[in-house]
Amino acid sequence: MQTVLYDSDGQGALSGDLPGGGDLMSVKRGSYVLAAACIGADIVHVAARAGGQLIGASDVPCGATVRIPISYESSRGLEIRVTRHDPKSTGSWYVSVNRASWVQTTSYAF
Repeated sequence: MQTVLYDSDGQGALSGDLPGGGDLMSVKRGSYVLAAACIGADIVHVAARAGGQLIGASDVPCGATVRIPISYESSRGLEIRVTRHDPKSTGSWYVSVNRASWVQTTSYAF
């Protein structure tokens, strides 16, 4: 999943077990697309915040890739949080911060 969704010209990526999240402190200002995916759960919710403001969010059905456009204009870091709809579900998630022009060219299978 990481190799397929990662943009070598992007601003980094985070992954982990559900629920989870993290901070990317070196993101440059600009327009990006978050490529979000998960496995194991039915649906997760991905939210991106900068300077305490919500700048992008979406529900992500596991087994699919969801593009979440964001405009990052902060210098305080990009906060990513991934929550599950079903508190009993388990699984893994991955979010990469890609150029706005990034297009997924390869699919992946679970």
